[in-house]
This record gives sequence, structure tokens and C-alpha cells, in this order.
Amino acid sequence: LHKVLMDLQNQQLKELHDWLTKTEERTRKMEKEPFGPDLEDLKCQVQQHKVLQEDLEQEQVRVNSLTHMVVVVDESSGDHATAALEKQLKVLGDRWANICRWTEDRWVLLQDILLKWQRFTEEQCLFSAWLSEKEDAVNKIHTTGFKEQSEMLSSLQKLA
Repeated sequence: LHKVLMDLQNQQLKELHDWLTKTEERTRKMEKEPFGPDLEDLKCQVQQHKVLQEDLEQEQVRVNSLTHMVVVVDESSGDHATAALEKQLKVLGDRWANICRWTEDRWVLLQDILLKWQRFTEEQCLFSAWLSEKEDAVNKIHTTGFKEQSEMLSSLQKLA
């Protein structure tokens, strides 16, 4: 029974180690990608990040079980085995905390960029509408065929 418990414990630690390694690589890849370059790409990056957050939530179950586990070591190994296991758990805990922190920081950044991008898009639409309105007004101004000088001065004032 003792050996089975040790094997299960080591298997859980290995699975967490492998998952952390895979996820760290995934975050490095995400970090290298520039944001955007357009709003649709940014929305895809937000969606990709949500998937990462869901994966973290699912993995949290295993992490919780490891934080509450009873450490099982072979008695013949002595204190060295216990210290090595505690060190391994600390390293895994630090890696887990780093991934969680990176994910949270990245989420805040993505939300900020998305909000600013949406505001920019709205401002761009307003500016485009304003510019179209001004172009229409300029196109309606007569530039030739004036009968009187006052008509020409009026058109120049509108143009100005």
C-alpha cells in the first residue's frame, strides 16, 4: 500500500510537471505574438487567453489535491527523500504561481487594449462621418460662374 501511494504521488507530481512545462511553452508563444494587428485578431487573442484560463481552472483541481496531500516517502530513504519531495513541491508551486500571475496580468492588459481599440474604432467612425460631411459641404460650394462678387466672397467664407 505504501509503495502504491508513493507511485501515485510521483505520478501526480510528474503529470503536474509535464502540464506546467507545456503551459509555460504555450505562454511563451503567446507572449511573443504581437497584439492585433486589427480588432478581429485581438478578439481572437482574447478568446485564446480565455481557453488558457479555463485550462488553469481545470488544473487547479490537481494543484489543490497536491497541496492537501499527505507526503508519502520510503522510510529507508530518510530525511533526504522528504526534503527532496518538499523542494520539488515548492518548485512546482512557484511555477504554478508564475503561470497564474502571468495569466492574470496578461488578461488585464488584453482587456485594456481591447477597450482602447474599441474606443479608437468608435472615434475613427465619428471622424470619418465628420470628414464625409465636410467633403459634401465643400463639394456643394460653387467655384465658378459667379454673377456677383458677393457670391464669390460667400463661397470663399464657406470654403474657409
